[in-house]
Amino acid sequence: MNNQVLKPTIGKIVVTIVLLVLAHVVQILIRAGIVDYWVIGVPFHFEQTWGPCLLEEICYSFNWFLLIIDIIFWYLISCFIVFLWKKYKKKK
Repeated sequence: MNNQVLKPTIGKIVVTIVLLVLAHVVQILIRAGIVDYWVIGVPFHFEQTWGPCLLEEICYSFNWFLLIIDIIFWYLISCFIVFLWKKYKKKK
């Protein structure tokens, strides 16, 4: 595999951000009816909130490691998409 496939570019970063946002929106739409448990992060749930919660309780968790893994996952997917797109454009 060419080492240029994983090299960061503006296009790959934009595709990564778009995929992160789309995954989040789809997750919100799927879980719209569930009101006592919320998660953020696809495929890794790096943020979780649950309730009902009393004022003195902590009903929230955040995991930086899973956030980083989530971003890396979507970046690798973006690299693959950009690679396929360039390959497709070359054939034309």
